Amino acid sequence: MASPSPFDSASFLDHLADAAESISQVVSDQDVLVNQAHCEFGRLQRVEFEEKMLESSRDAQEARYLHETAEVTIKEQDRVIKELRDSLVESHNLQLAAEALAQGRGVELS
Repeated sequence: MASPSPFDSASFLDHLADAAESISQVVSDQDVLVNQAHCEFGRLQRVEFEEKMLESSRDAQEARYLHETAEVTIKEQDRVIKELRDSLVESHNLQLAAEALAQGRGVELS
């Protein structure tokens, strides 16, 4: 049986070394891609979180605005109710005064 020539063995070892280097490069490239994917995923999570926080902030601002508007509306309604009460009291007092004046003159008010 003939033993392989040193040239063939060296050539085979060179091919093995080239293949090992190619495999190593593929693994390295995959590591880079995995790291990029992790970074992108993290960035997307941050963006989604920031968007949710912004939306929450907008909702809170809108709620504050609506609350302040409601407070102003309630104060305005209270003011109008007070004016109506005052007007009713004044009207009633005028009616009583008119009745008293009419009775003093002998006139009946309807």
